[in-house]
Amino acid sequence: DDSNPGTAERPFATFARAKEAVRELKADASEEIKVAFKAGNYGNLNISFTEEDSGSAEVPITYCAYGDGDVLFSNGVDISLSEFVPIEEIDKHLFNEKNYSNIYKADLSGKETIGTYSISSLLYGSGKPLAPARYPNKSGNGSLYFNLGTSDNVYSDTMVLSSQFASRFKNYHTYDNIIAVGRFGMEYLGQAMLVSSYDPVTSQISFFQAPFQGIRGEPTCYVENISEELDSQGEYWLDCDNEVLYVYKPNDNYTLSTARNFLTLNGSDYISFVGIDFKYCTSDAVIINADNVTVDQSEITGVGADHETYREINEGMGGTYAVQVNGSNVRIINSEISYLAGGGIIVYGGDWQNLIPSGILIDNNYIHHYELTYETYKPAIRLMNSTGTVVSHNEISHATHSAIIYGQAEEDRTGRAIDNIMEYNYIHDVLSSYGDAGVIYAGRTYADRSNIIRYNIIANVGSGGAWGVYLDDGLSGQTVHGNVFYKPGGFSVLHSGGRDNIITDNVTICDGGIPALNVWAKYAEAIAEGNIDHMPVTWSSYYNSFLLIPAEGTEGRQKWEARWPELFEVVSDLSVSEDRLSDRTFIANSAGSVFKNNLSFYQIKLQDHIITSEYSAKFNTFENNPIYSWENAPSIFVNPARGNYSIRDDAAIKPDIPFEKIGRY
Repeated sequence: DDSNPGTAERPFATFARAKEAVRELKADASEEIKVAFKAGNYGNLNISFTEEDSGSAEVPITYCAYGDGDVLFSNGVDISLSEFVPIEEIDKHLFNEKNYSNIYKADLSGKETIGTYSISSLLYGSGKPLAPARYPNKSGNGSLYFNLGTSDNVYSDTMVLSSQFASRFKNYHTYDNIIAVGRFGMEYLGQAMLVSSYDPVTSQISFFQAPFQGIRGEPTCYVENISEELDSQGEYWLDCDNEVLYVYKPNDNYTLSTARNFLTLNGSDYISFVGIDFKYCTSDAVIINADNVTVDQSEITGVGADHETYREINEGMGGTYAVQVNGSNVRIINSEISYLAGGGIIVYGGDWQNLIPSGILIDNNYIHHYELTYETYKPAIRLMNSTGTVVSHNEISHATHSAIIYGQAEEDRTGRAIDNIMEYNYIHDVLSSYGDAGVIYAGRTYADRSNIIRYNIIANVGSGGAWGVYLDDGLSGQTVHGNVFYKPGGFSVLHSGGRDNIITDNVTICDGGIPALNVWAKYAEAIAEGNIDHMPVTWSSYYNSFLLIPAEGTEGRQKWEARWPELFEVVSDLSVSEDRLSDRTFIANSAGSVFKNNLSFYQIKLQDHIITSEYSAKFNTFENNPIYSWENAPSIFVNPARGNYSIRDDAAIKPDIPFEKIGRY
């Protein structure tokens, strides 16, 4: 690095030296500076960029593949199959006797790494994660969950294990680093709880903190990271203290992640990363706190859950994202993001008060096999506090919960989702394990306005309470137009008490018996039932969001009043009474929404929508939402069963949807 000039013939040896050279060059540069990486596996990387590393509009900086093959950074250690040997007598106390002959070990001491071996380290073979030794084992269709136990106190951090789990826990040599994964209460909420202790006399298990929303009913979970449960192909157990890896019937070369982030950008603008792959880290792979940054044609795979961060603050709501974005004019494009313990991309950007768009673009990516440990609320894309972000032409698949969640940025709901567009995405095989959830979800706010969900295909969604687009808890001011729902699991669109939503020209093809639309006047119905003094708990979030808009007298308030006058025409005081249910302007009433030109194809003859009460229909519009039999679907679409939703040339019904533009290009 010290002697070479950084030419093709005599290149630098490290990323850090190339970054230093860019600092030296940019003061006198008048055009783009490009750093090219020749093909190869460059090993571990944890590098930070600051304002000193910034480019400019005139002199942008690009770090890119040279073009002679794959460029890879891997934050892990490689273990070849030849390194594994049978376990010895010293190891046998860790395992079940019946599995001794199938367990092999590899010594990790002495391997070079910038990270450490920890509970957050995950093992990968052929690019896919193995399972930390667990009970019960995975089935061919995914995870199995059994009743974990019960608790006398909903909000306790302890519970008594069921006899099934207690009979196994009493034989474990340690309870350190055990994680319980699954439902601890609500059907829509999965958590990963880190065990702090276990009492074999009382069968009482303790967590570092109480699960979020408490322990309710009979939680269904699995437990992992237990040496005695190493009994199945595709499982491993890591002895962090002694730096030994144990694998059940190893049959591959492996990589064990040890280090956290690859790239961190803080105030470092006008930088692009093109054609560089980042694989196997224990936390967020790329963190962008900067403007005018691009990640293009990259593969980001194998991002762990960073359990250590949550050891003292664990409520099971941890987990990480492969890419964090906080800035403007950031582009994540043409990339593949996969095998993630948590979520894909999380976005903060734009000025919601003054309606200044972020300019963030998430386009033409393939995001798949995410939420592998933190099974809910870690979607492929989360627009937390986002104005004017475009999410387009992505393919999203294979997850236990949602694909896209927007809004609800902070616990106090102060964040906003304004003017975001989600279009031309192909989303399939998600929401496999949880209910009361949406493939595309937002809720609990009156003030997240003008988000558009259009021209997406949502297909093969988990059954039961898994909805296509979920406008939850009074969400208002949204547009859902021209989407195709093929076997959406539940309702194509669930409209839960909101106002001013436009639901038009959507197509549902469903072999089940659930109508496409469910229109629920949630808060009006609560008032009508005499629940005035005890409105649903979601009402406070909904109502308070009305108050969390730009203050009177500000420039932002003037913009909001001009843009959305309907926001300021409602009766918003909380002295609710039954006579107000006839007042269209009362905020609790569902009003101003339009349901028009939505087509449905069913095996069973049904109504086109469910109107839960007279209050759903009172101030909303329903026009031309026809139903056709399932047999008509093949005469309209080329082959929806095989993912071809194009319209046949001879079709009698031709929805106005640009099918040729949907999905990756």
